[in-house]
Amino acid sequence: MKVQELKSRLKLEGFSSDLYSINNGPLPSYEGLILSRSNGQWKIEHFERGIRRELETFASEEQACDRMYELLMEHFSC
Repeated sequence: MKVQELKSRLKLEGFSSDLYSINNGPLPSYEGLILSRSNGQWKIEHFERGIRRELETFASEEQACDRMYELLMEHFSC
């Protein structure tokens, strides 16, 4: 999936926007995941108490979005 589809899917499935940031959106309030693009690479970071820790990088938007969704489902779903 691509960024727009990921955003729509997360909203539809009821994920709080406080749990994730996509493409320079607001940072998670306390803990969550960040998906961003930099220098042609997509990266996923874990954010907790103001500290970012890089988890994975991807060459394609689709791979990054799919993995972001998997991680959110695994760690932050109700």
